[in-house]
Amino acid sequence: MLTAAAGRADIPGTKRHRWAYRFLRPLIIWPVRWLFNAHIERIPPLPWPALILPNHTADIDILLIGIAQRKPMYFMAAEQIFQNPLIGQLVHYLFAPIVKRKGASDAKAVRETLRRIRLGESVCVFPEGNTSFDGLSGPITTAIGRLLQASGAGLVTYRIEGGYFTWPRWGHSIRRGGITGRPMRVLSPEQVRDMPIEQLADLIRDDLFVDAYAVQQKAPVAYRGRRLAHGLYNVLYLCPSCQSMGTLTTAGDTFRCSCGLEGTYAQTGMLQNVPFATIREWAHWQRQALLERALNAPDCAVIEDENQVLYSISRLTATILLMLGEFPFKMCIHSILVRISTQSVLRNTSGKL
Repeated sequence: MLTAAAGRADIPGTKRHRWAYRFLRPLIIWPVRWLFNAHIERIPPLPWPALILPNHTADIDILLIGIAQRKPMYFMAAEQIFQNPLIGQLVHYLFAPIVKRKGASDAKAVRETLRRIRLGESVCVFPEGNTSFDGLSGPITTAIGRLLQASGAGLVTYRIEGGYFTWPRWGHSIRRGGITGRPMRVLSPEQVRDMPIEQLADLIRDDLFVDAYAVQQKAPVAYRGRRLAHGLYNVLYLCPSCQSMGTLTTAGDTFRCSCGLEGTYAQTGMLQNVPFATIREWAHWQRQALLERALNAPDCAVIEDENQVLYSISRLTATILLMLGEFPFKMCIHSILVRISTQSVLRNTSGKL
């Protein structure tokens, strides 16, 4: 069995990382609980290193897991946090996160995760890899089961609810309502070793799955804040009334299209006075509408945006400008997907995704 004492000195800066974790964790507990009305259950003490797997609801999830896990651990983090060289260097110095390419496989990150676990350290990984635009948990591949068994670690699954409405991926503001977090399952290394990989993956998917709208409809919570609708145009790009693309604007809690369609984003996260009650329903409809456009006009650009900037992101470095201008996108009729290289990120000139 792996032990927590094995080989700590083999990770450069381990003492500094553990000191930073122990020093900063108590400082964030009260502010996070007050600001987000967060109720976070602790992960029980573990006698062995573990792979800690939470679902991913918002950018604050890493703080919530830090509160839940008293004992210092390492995090796997997307390389985007290092786009700002100063912040990136500080984070690397204090916490040495395992850097992974967002939304892509990364053999180097996997090897480093295995190395740290085998040296007796626990590692937190968000297996979805991304937060959700519509409140539904993202896919989790069987690769997480293979990583878990290869590591020889124990398993902790941890479910967070309320994060989607607190800080939606499409939004530009934080709303105060309620967040809960609780450990769903704890398995020893022996229990993990004896389970088939596919069964492990299914278990992890079941423990981490969250439908934010289903939770909200079962026990409604008001998420209060300013300009609640601001940013809806990041997820709702097609008007259900006039079928125009990119015409949605927001003001306060309201959103409108130039055709006259006007709705309200309520504190419960529901949409009012429009054909769809939730962002998910609208997003599903517009995906189908976009597919129909591609099928009916296979040789024409389906999406066209001006004043775009294409960056390439390299590990632990700032972004590299590739090109500026207008990007027409055509949809491949065979796969019905628009794909941008996993090494590139498309941003508008305001710098927002």
